[in-house]
Amino acid sequence: MLGFNCAKLSASSLMRDDTGTTSILFSVMFVVLLGGVAMAVDHSRWMSRQSEMQGIVDAAALAGAKLLAYSEKSSNAEQAASAFLTSKNFASGAFSVTADSTTGIVRVDLAADGKVHFGSVIGVKSGKIPVAAEAVASRAARPCIIALDPAAPVGIDFSLAGSVTAIDCAIWSNSKSSTSFDLNGSGSASSSENCAVGGISGSGFSISPAARGGCRPAIDPLLAWSPPSTFTCDSTLPDKLNAGAVTLAPGVYCGGLKIAGNSQVTLMPGVYTIKDGPLTVTSSASMTGDGVTILLTGAGSSINFLGSSTVHLSAATTGPTAGLVIAGGREEPVVDSIAGGGAEMDIEGTVYLPTHNLSYGGHSETLIPASYSLLIAKTIKFHGGSTVVVRGDPAVSKVPAMTAVSPGNIHLIR
Repeated sequence: MLGFNCAKLSASSLMRDDTGTTSILFSVMFVVLLGGVAMAVDHSRWMSRQSEMQGIVDAAALAGAKLLAYSEKSSNAEQAASAFLTSKNFASGAFSVTADSTTGIVRVDLAADGKVHFGSVIGVKSGKIPVAAEAVASRAARPCIIALDPAAPVGIDFSLAGSVTAIDCAIWSNSKSSTSFDLNGSGSASSSENCAVGGISGSGFSISPAARGGCRPAIDPLLAWSPPSTFTCDSTLPDKLNAGAVTLAPGVYCGGLKIAGNSQVTLMPGVYTIKDGPLTVTSSASMTGDGVTILLTGAGSSINFLGSSTVHLSAATTGPTAGLVIAGGREEPVVDSIAGGGAEMDIEGTVYLPTHNLSYGGHSETLIPASYSLLIAKTIKFHGGSTVVVRGDPAVSKVPAMTAVSPGNIHLIR
């Protein structure tokens, strides 16, 4: 009996012990399970927040790189990325932005609070969520021959038996059409890069490197420039010259100006406004001048360099037209300008004709031996046996360089 009772007591004790142990184990497991669920919920929230933040820093880095593609100043890119982050309600102390204009890389680092909601019951504390992104603006060569019109059926037409050479710079067409570059001549063109926003058409023409379409548009470097809006005609100035050596003074030449015969015209430094008529240099005439700007305005105001004429000009170095050698405003009527025949042109500075369809034809020769020059028009056509040479190094130009920045290629690298 005694043994039986002892056995029964031991079993009862064991049952009671198992119950207590089970209760303890269940309590521990419940806490662990609750903590696991809490951490899973917080982890999911944390990862979602991190993904959201990564998208924001990616966009900020791209915004900075986009600006760096158009600007030499790293500070401009840094400000653009910082402004984007600020617009997303991040305090300036939460992020850092660095931009390197040499490499074209913009880096964005961001650390924001990662809040813990349920995990705090098991002692898990809030922390910082770090994210980073890098974007690069890989630049192409700077454009020095630009056709601006995005709606033009043909931006740059190479119906050419001669040659076009852009030294240390690119040839660019902003036309979005399938014939943005039309390559149908038997001649050749060479540059650092040949790029069109639209497509490339034609065959038989030699162009090096190969022209590529789908490029970003070149930015007009003179968007901030506006020409004078009013002009007073000077009736004492001539409108036609036929012979002899003549020195002309700056002023407003109304009705245009024709230089013909064997005239040898020297332009004194200053601004020459050609209003309501063309500037024509033809026959065997010549026109030379240093420190000048020829400003075209009004109906029919264009350039016509024809015959066996010679034009040697360098741009103004000071004043509101500094760097511009031949220019017209963006609000002027659309006109055709011609450099044809056997005209020889030696031009230093920027030719800016945003409403002109500029044509080089015949056996004209355009040499721009300055270390830096820009040729910008609405559309540009090279045809006949013309020879055009443009140089694109802005570092040592004697006239102010209006740098055209390549759009380049912008993408994330991290």
